Amino acid sequence: MLGSTEIYNALNVTVITSLLDARNTKDTKPALINDKVIPSAWTAKKTINFYLNAPVSFSREIQDYIYSANCRGSSQYDSQQIAYTVATELSRKFITGGYCKVKVLPTINPQDSTDNYNTQVEITFSPTSI
Repeated sequence: MLGSTEIYNALNVTVITSLLDARNTKDTKPALINDKVIPSAWTAKKTINFYLNAPVSFSREIQDYIYSANCRGSSQYDSQQIAYTVATELSRKFITGGYCKVKVLPTINPQDSTDNYNTQVEITFSPTSI
């Protein structure tokens, strides 16, 4: 819906997910989620959470969907490496259902000892059909 499945599938590739931690010891899937909040049950440090980050106008013939992908890591290097890989894989690429353009934004430092580095990637998804 609104491009989220296409973005999830584009991010859920080995070159990206190999950089992520398992969600926790019992759930070994890569720490990738379409949500604004990372679940509290996850112990992963290297994660990606993404979400729709711009209004959607249903009166336009063709609508771009703008997503934010938070590429998090316990070090600035880890966070930036994940973001760079996301950008490399999605920038100016056709994915199932559309075309992607990306921007890598500056890294946000941890806010406290429980937080980690976050390098945000803005993904603009342009569907190829309505």
